[in-house]
Amino acid sequence: ISGEAGSGKSLVARSVHARSRRRNGPFVTLDCSRTPVDRLVADLSESDGALAAADGGTLFLDEVGHLPDPAQLALMRFLDTGEIAGFDGGHRLSVRVIASSRRPLDDLSGPAGLRQDLYFRLNVLTLAVPPLRERTEDIPLLVDTMVRQINRDNGSRYTRFTAAAVQCLAG
Repeated sequence: ISGEAGSGKSLVARSVHARSRRRNGPFVTLDCSRTPVDRLVADLSESDGALAAADGGTLFLDEVGHLPDPAQLALMRFLDTGEIAGFDGGHRLSVRVIASSRRPLDDLSGPAGLRQDLYFRLNVLTLAVPPLRERTEDIPLLVDTMVRQINRDNGSRYTRFTAAAVQCLAG
């Protein structure tokens, strides 16, 4: 999934998960841009990591272009074998991997980015999420969703924004 920061890539990943046969399994997010290298490697190769936690569900690799080489190798090992260290007897995990980036995945492959072999394994289906400024028709729906969420979280009863206010936001 590619798109600018704030375009809703994680929402798209959650929607894919929620509408799949894996919807009852876990949805685990791993932020590849903020997680330290040793933690990324552990999350992708150890029995108590994020990959193992996503068994039966989905692992969302946010900003996959930031994966350092050791973490890329751990992910490759899993994608090739379905296994990670720490499981005796060859326990195979069943995990859907969804990756996102601010840049198109094509731009990430090469010497400074993703290994070619990892790129080809991840680039099965590409979804480009346009920025909100290019899909202003979504703004009324987003406003309505946010108002409902605020009401639910705070026990309040705001009804909704006026049409003029929503039009101003859609600008």
